[in-house]
Amino acid sequence: MKQLLQLLITSIFLTYHIRYIATVFFLSAFTLLQGADKEIINQQQMWYEFTETVKVHPRWSVLINVSERHSYKPLFQTQAVARIYFLHHFKSSWSVGTGYAQFFTWSGKLAVPEFRPEQWVFYRQSFEKIKILTLIHRYKMEERFVRNSQGEKLVPGYIFIMRFRYRIGAEVVLFTTGKNKNPFKFSLSEEVMLNAGKSIVYNVFDQNRFTTGFAYRPVNGLTFSLNYMHFFRQRRTGNQFDRIHTLRIGIEHEITVKQKQKPVKI
Repeated sequence: MKQLLQLLITSIFLTYHIRYIATVFFLSAFTLLQGADKEIINQQQMWYEFTETVKVHPRWSVLINVSERHSYKPLFQTQAVARIYFLHHFKSSWSVGTGYAQFFTWSGKLAVPEFRPEQWVFYRQSFEKIKILTLIHRYKMEERFVRNSQGEKLVPGYIFIMRFRYRIGAEVVLFTTGKNKNPFKFSLSEEVMLNAGKSIVYNVFDQNRFTTGFAYRPVNGLTFSLNYMHFFRQRRTGNQFDRIHTLRIGIEHEITVKQKQKPVKI
C-alpha cells in the first residue's frame, strides 16, 4: 500500500510538473504581449467520441475514431473529426503508428476543412509489484493543412502548421467486476502542444490540456469513459486565449481478427 501511494504521488507530481512548464510558457507569452490588449474567451463544450480498434495481428492493429464536438451556452457545433491509424505494437509495451485525420471546424456558418497526417509513439509503463497502476506516455507529431478562408467563404490554398505534442498520464484500476475481472479505472493526464511553421508568429506554444475521469469495461471488448478536460489555448492573433471546460463521453470497441491456424503436418 505504501508503494502504491508513492507511485500515485509520483505520477501526479510528473503530471503537474508538465503543467507547471506549460504555465511558464503562457506567462512568458503574456509578458511579451504586455503592450497589447489581452482577451480570454471562456467556453463550455461537449465531445462525443467513438473508437473502433481492430486487431488484425498480435503486433498490428487498425484504429478508427470519430468525434462530434459542440459548444453550449450558446449551442452550436464546433468540430467534426474522423481518424484512422495503423499501429505496430512491440513486446516492450511500445507502439508506433501513422495515420490520417480529417477535421471540419465551424467558423460561424462556415465549415473550414483541415487534413492532417499524424505520427505517434506510445508507451505504457507498468509496474510488476503494483499491477493496478500504469503510466502512459504519448509523443505525437501532426502536419496540419488548414484551408484558407475569408469571411463566410473558402478561398484557394492552405495554411501549414507543424505541431508537436507530448502527453503524460496515469491509470489506476480501482476495482474489477465479474468473472473476467473487468476493470473500473481512474485516470488523469496532462498534454503540452507546440507549433512550428512559417505561419506561426505569436502562438509557438499552442495549448495545454488537463484531463481526468473514469473508464469502465463491463464486458470484454467494450469500454465506456467519462472525462473532464480543461484546456487553455492561444489563438493565432497572439492576444486572444481560449479557456475551455469540456465534458468528454467516449465509447471504445475492440475486435480481434482470429488468425488461421497452420495445418499440423503428420
